[in-house]
Formats: sequence, structure tokens, C-alpha cells
Amino acid sequence: MKNPLAVSAVTQMLSEQVYSHAKEGRCVLTLGGDHSIAVGTIAGTAKAIRERLGMELAVIWVDAHADINTPETSDSGNIHGMPVAFLTRLAKDDRQDVFGWIKDENTISVKKLVYIGLRDVDRGEKKILRDNGIKAFSMHDIDRYVILVRFLVQY
Repeated sequence: MKNPLAVSAVTQMLSEQVYSHAKEGRCVLTLGGDHSIAVGTIAGTAKAIRERLGMELAVIWVDAHADINTPETSDSGNIHGMPVAFLTRLAKDDRQDVFGWIKDENTISVKKLVYIGLRDVDRGEKKILRDNGIKAFSMHDIDRYVILVRFLVQY
């Protein structure tokens, strides 16, 4: 992985900030330019939802990319292609300074994850999606369903 210490540290701080607001019931909006921030955003929210509502967080990932590579399946080693793998525990590290801070209360279930808009998915990610039964709708699916819905609405 590229820059795991820095990315882990920043996402842990972000997770703590998001959690501190979400546990109070506040609406939290995070903006960033790198998908790796999703680790902190979702980890903090998942923990707050479990504590406040006793429920598990569901995630709708709207993106062209699945971002569910593990360090082993990633060709580039860029962590911005791995946030969902760490959030679902498909990837994990026991080192506290390399995402070891992610505990069960920070995670999401693959059963409560759906992808919408995929169009550029790595081979290893496709296998992960299949092996874990993760629901995914590609851009092809969206184009097909939108055309079908438009047709049905007309008639």
C-alpha cells in the first residue's frame, strides 16, 4: 500500500470527528478529493448509528469504481481503491497505525452494501463482489432499466 501510515492516521482522525457529531444526531457532510476518506466518514457514522439506533449502517456506493480492492488484489497499491475492503473487513491489518484502529463497530456488512453505476471494476474486485454476493448495478444496468422504465411510463 502507498502511504498507509498517513492515510490511516488521517482517516482515523476523520472517523473520530464524524462520530462525535453523528452520535449527537447531527447531519454530517464530508467533502474530499480522495476516496480513501470514505474509511473515516463511514467508520465514524457506522459506530454512531450502532450506538444511537442499535442498527447497522447500509451503504449505497454510487461510483464508477468499486473501491473494494484489498492490498493483495490492487495493482496500483493506492488506498483510494481499497476503502470498502477495509470497511467490510475484507482487508484488515492488526497494526494500530495501519487501519488496525478499525473495530467491529466501525464496519459495514457486505449484506448491507450495494453499488450503483459501476463501469470500471478490476478483475480482483469482480471476484470479491461475486464471492461475497454483493449487489452491484453497472452503468449498463442503469441504461437498460432507465430505458425500460421510460417505455413502461409511456404505456
